Amino acid sequence: MAMGESIDDSTIDAPHGPFATAPLIPRTSWPTIVGIICLSLGSLGIVYGVLGMIWAVGWTMMIRSMPESPGAGLPSVITLSTILSGCVALLMYGLLVWGGFGLASRKVFGRAVLLWWSALEIVRVPIATILSTTMSQTILELISRPMKASVTEEQAAAMGRALRAMMVAVGILGAVLALILPVFLLVWLNRDLIRREVGLWRESSISHRSGASTVNGQA
Repeated sequence: MAMGESIDDSTIDAPHGPFATAPLIPRTSWPTIVGIICLSLGSLGIVYGVLGMIWAVGWTMMIRSMPESPGAGLPSVITLSTILSGCVALLMYGLLVWGGFGLASRKVFGRAVLLWWSALEIVRVPIATILSTTMSQTILELISRPMKASVTEEQAAAMGRALRAMMVAVGILGAVLALILPVFLLVWLNRDLIRREVGLWRESSISHRSGASTVNGQA
């Protein structure tokens, strides 16, 4: 069944035996598709986040340890902010993996986790973008000081404007791309049809536990 199609009686699994009271569950494919997408992106995000944080922290510490480097005056708060933002990003990617696993397994908690993740991510992305852009501009400003010393004041000002504009454009583009998945999940998982189907998962789980208890009692 396609992700946007309505539930058809012909695509429903009818329970039998002690589980005959369980609700009819539609054979939809969207939980598997969306769950795998979340699992994949979350796993890639964790790998990328760990490597990126190691590189960023190592690079900033290296340039701060060089007395003659233009980055020797790099504020310590930038290193701390990089570590903190990286840890928050890893936590969010972990939530995405957990929610994706739950959704692919047709567990009720999968939808709840992904809804919370989407709401938090929509708040986190703009904040992280602002912090990242500000830190990048500070680092570029420190590194470009020797270059500015060899050009006129007007050329240095033009260089600074170009660098700031580039960083802002990159930040906005990255934020837009990062918001695609949380916005989609927030809209998709709040559809009436999706909420009803996820509710059937809960009822089916309860009915199956009750059926299992009945079978064990009769044994």
